[in-house]
Amino acid sequence: MSAPASHGTFRIPGVTTQAGVTLDVELSWRTRGRRSRSGDNTILVLTSYAAQHDEALALATPGGATAPADHFVIA
Repeated sequence: MSAPASHGTFRIPGVTTQAGVTLDVELSWRTRGRRSRSGDNTILVLTSYAAQHDEALALATPGGATAPADHFVIA
């Protein structure tokens, strides 16, 4: 049985950079696995600028350290 997956975007308007430029930012995310009631199985995988979800979610493989059967992985 495959773990449920979800995806979406999160908008953050008016982010000011260190250089003083103000931008509207959009973050994109995907998940694998099921979150436990307490949330203690959640792993946040951060990617570098312009990286892709598929590269980060490659870490969430069955039988691996971040297996979706045991963890809720957000990338």
